[in-house]
Amino acid sequence: MASDAAFTVVIGYRQIAVFDLTLDAPFNHWTDLHIRQGFTWRPGSVSFRTVTHGGEVAVRVRVADHWSPLANALAQIKVPFTVPLHGQVAVASIADERVLHVMPGEHQLICEAVGGDILLTLVPQHTPTFHIHRVGPQATSGEVLITTADPA
Repeated sequence: MASDAAFTVVIGYRQIAVFDLTLDAPFNHWTDLHIRQGFTWRPGSVSFRTVTHGGEVAVRVRVADHWSPLANALAQIKVPFTVPLHGQVAVASIADERVLHVMPGEHQLICEAVGGDILLTLVPQHTPTFHIHRVGPQATSGEVLITTADPA
């Protein structure tokens, strides 16, 4: 089971989000601690801090049986993500959005930044976890600081 989607997204506010398309307020509020760790998360919505400040970024989304880390990634962050029963997931910035259909259920969502590009990998998994493998410039590594966020 592997499927791919590739597209460009215009980045604003140094973030890219993945969320349940039916959320009323899909973007998350960022605190200073969220910025340092490189992501915000709440059920149904996650935003990752991008390496680039803005402009067009290439995004690739993979659904795969397993994850193989990219050796040249500047940032690698893993979070749990539940794809809702309707299977519609948005990959978006403040200014741009793409809708994907993904198999419903629990997934490990991994965001990797390679140069200015972004690779998002969804791996079906019963017990996904939070983990920061690498972090980009001006971020901290180690234990996850915050695993909750408020809607923006």
